[in-house]
Amino acid sequence: MIIEISIEVFILTMFKTFKITLVELILLQTAVWLMLWLSSEWVARFLAIGVGSILFSVLVISAIAEVIERSKVPASYFRVMIASIFSVLIAWSVYEFISASSL
Repeated sequence: MIIEISIEVFILTMFKTFKITLVELILLQTAVWLMLWLSSEWVARFLAIGVGSILFSVLVISAIAEVIERSKVPASYFRVMIASIFSVLIAWSVYEFISASSL
């Protein structure tokens, strides 16, 4: 859990420091996920399920808290969280497509 938070803080910092666009962020994360999928399918599948569910849960809880009481969380936080969820799903879909076509 601490590693996941550290990765998200690093991504948010990189997003602000290097002025990386959201599309570049999705491509970068998808490339990292695909490398993980290609190296070990079993580990990647369980990490994708775990990280994806944690990201989705944090996003839902953050959105509910934001609706209840407005905070000073920047909108880029929500965009990065959604991009992270989509990058997991994109990488999983691409890997399944590649592995199904190679049969």
